[in-house]
Parts: sequence; structure tokens; C-alpha cells
Amino acid sequence: SYDKFAMYKLVDFLNALRKTKTKIIINQEYLWTVDALPVPGIVKFILKRKSLILPVAKLVEKLTKMQLVKLLIPFVSDTIAPTIFRAGTKENVISPTAHIILDIRVLNGHTQEMVWDYLRQRVGEKVASQVEFESFDWRQPTVTPPGSDYYNLIHDVLKEMKPNAKLLPMM
Repeated sequence: SYDKFAMYKLVDFLNALRKTKTKIIINQEYLWTVDALPVPGIVKFILKRKSLILPVAKLVEKLTKMQLVKLLIPFVSDTIAPTIFRAGTKENVISPTAHIILDIRVLNGHTQEMVWDYLRQRVGEKVASQVEFESFDWRQPTVTPPGSDYYNLIHDVLKEMKPNAKLLPMM
């Protein structure tokens, strides 16, 4: 049966991952960024509402052809992008293993265990039980809050270089 092939198991994993809805998370770092934006208050109000972020961004995309969703998603969600898929070494041999590399970027405060749990939830236990998760370059996100010494130093240097520029606390 084809469903026993390692490559098909990873295809099932990718399809399940692709079909799940993005989980929107509004954290303090995102709120700092929205507060610093030079936009009207109503725009800030909308950008701070979980239920409005994606629908409004999609509407703006339709009206402006600007890819706003791709810009906003990393601010309000962990991102997962498949980058490498490997299986087999010879065209007439069915590989017992297959590998996929995912580029995963997490929001501040999210741990590796949270990511594994999130992946299992997104793809379902049946699919998740057929794959192994392994990390090879995990880095915990860091934060430099507005008003901190480092943030103020960046602000001061920016003002010297570009006096009219506005510093945004971006992630």
C-alpha cells in the first residue's frame, strides 16, 4: 500500500500543515510595534483586534495589490515554511525514510516543546505519530523593549543619521 511509504507520510504531514488555519497571537512586542506606527488611531484599533487582522489585511491586499498578509503574519503568529524535502538515493529503490526541513520562526516566549505540540495539534495525532521531530538550530527569541538602554541607543543613532525617521520596535 502506498500510504506506508515514508515520502507519502511526509506529504500527508505537509498537506495537513498547509490546510490548518493560522493562529493569531497578539503579544506585547506586537502591541509596541502597532503603537509606534505613524497611522490613524482607527488603524491601530483594527490592528489590535485578533478577529480583524487577517480579514482587513486581505481586503487591503485586494484593493492595493500590496502583500500585507505576508508582512503581518510573522508579527502575530509562529511561521512554518517547508524549505527542503529529501527521500531516496536511486530511482528504482523505495526509500524507507524521508526528511523535510522546516524553517520555523517563533514569537517571543515560545519554546521548542510548544512548537512540537503545536505541530502535532495542527496535523493531527494520526499524522504526527508517523513522523519524528528534531531540531538542529534552535534559538530562543530575544526582546529589547522600547525605552531600554539598547533601544534608546539605536534610537539616538538613527536620529543622528536620519533626523526625520521614526524607530519602530520590529520583531
